[in-house]
Parts: sequence; structure tokens; C-alpha cells
Amino acid sequence: MANIPTVGNTSMAKIKKVQVTHPMEQPENYTAENLRELRDTSKMSRQTLIEKLRSLGIDMHANSLRRIEEGSQPMKIHEAVAFAQIFKIGLEQFITQPINSEAAKVREALAHLVSTRMRLETLLLHLMQIRDDYQQKIEAGEFMPPEQLKASARLASTISADEPVIADIERLSRHFGGQ
Repeated sequence: MANIPTVGNTSMAKIKKVQVTHPMEQPENYTAENLRELRDTSKMSRQTLIEKLRSLGIDMHANSLRRIEEGSQPMKIHEAVAFAQIFKIGLEQFITQPINSEAAKVREALAHLVSTRMRLETLLLHLMQIRDDYQQKIEAGEFMPPEQLKASARLASTISADEPVIADIERLSRHFGGQ
């Protein structure tokens, strides 16, 4: 029989696997955020938490705990099981649901801002490409620059439609506009 690791009374074989619905989509992971929140809410020092981990057979250094709380060091599954057990919270909730709804709202708003920024940067790049393409066409004589188009339109609006100057403006517009 295989030796299955345990944490306290929980067998690692009993831990439910998180289902990923899309190969590129990762489920939200709130472990670092929740660990900080639970430790702060219970007014537990890092040292006290480390001692509780040791009582469950997990040896962790204070720097490792700090990095886990900051999110710069990934949490191992047996550590997540132990933290959930220490704080008397379900493992799935500890991993996938925010304990502090305000922090979750801030995180969601930040993700939305990042997404919006990326869309705006893409749009800006597209607009810059259009500008560059338009500038090249102006330089090649295919289009009339916007200032000349506006001046022509103003001039055309001041001259009566039955005057021969209109024909000259239309001819120049076709020449500069590439028509």
C-alpha cells in the first residue's frame, strides 16, 4: 500500500482537485490574500502560526511564511491544507474564495483596470498605424491633408454654386484627393 502523506487527520488523497474548465484559464487563487486576512483577523503572529504548523508536522521558516503571505512564494498543497485546518475553514473556500469581500472588490477593480488599459493600448497602436498610413498617402499625393480639405470646404461654402470657381475647386480636390 502506498504511503499517502497526511496533515493532521486529513489524508492528501481526500483533497478535491480543482477543475479547470479551459486549458488556459486558471481558477482564482486567494490563498496568500486569505492567509494574511485570517492571520490578521485572529491577531495571530507569524511565529505563533509557525508553531501551529510545526504541531501539524510542517516546518516553515518565518521568511517563507512572509513570502507566501506576499504572494511571491507559492503555497504547497499540504501547507494550504494545514492553514485551512488551523483557521477552521474549508480548503476549497481558502483557495478559491476571498475571505475579505472588500479586498476581492479591489482585486476585481484592478483586474478590470489592467484589462481596460490593455484594450486602450491596442486601440492606440491601431490609431497610430492609421495615422502613419494616412501620412504616407498624403506624402505620396494620394490624399489631401485635412487642413487643405477644411480650407477648400470653407472656401466652397462662401462661393455661390453658379460661379466657375467651384469647378476649379472640385478639380483641385480630385487632384489632391486622389480621385
